[in-house]
This record gives sequence, C-alpha cells and structure tokens, in this order.
Amino acid sequence: FPYTTLFRSEEFGGRFLRIHRNCLARTDLIESFERDADADGEAQWVVTLRGRPDRLPVSRRQHAEVRALAKRVRE
Repeated sequence: FPYTTLFRSEEFGGRFLRIHRNCLARTDLIESFERDADADGEAQWVVTLRGRPDRLPVSRRQHAEVRALAKRVRE
C-alpha cells in the first residue's frame, strides 16, 4: 500500500493531500481541520470533507502539511 498511495499522490499532483500513510484527501473537498479525541481519549487532528460525515484522522507525520494547507486556505 505505501507504494500505491505514493504513486497516486504523485500522479494527481496538488489535487490530493496525504493525511495519513494510507489515506489521501482531495484538497478542494477539505472542509475543516480540527483537534479531536480518538477512541482512547488521546488528542488527535482530524479532517472533515465537504458533504461527508466522516472525520478522517491526520497522522502526526502529515500534521504540518495539512496545517499549512489549512492556513493557506484561510488567507
């Protein structure tokens, strides 16, 4: 899977953002980036997508990149 998601993120360029090692999100559908608690009560960052109820976890490794995108969108 890591090779496949790496290939896909390069193939689609800036239209997708890796938010976790096994998850890409379309940048134009990202609605929010917020802090939440996981099932164990641990703090984590999540992304919500426009028109979807899912809250997708953001890995610590990808946090800075997702946060930078959120900042650019707000400006």
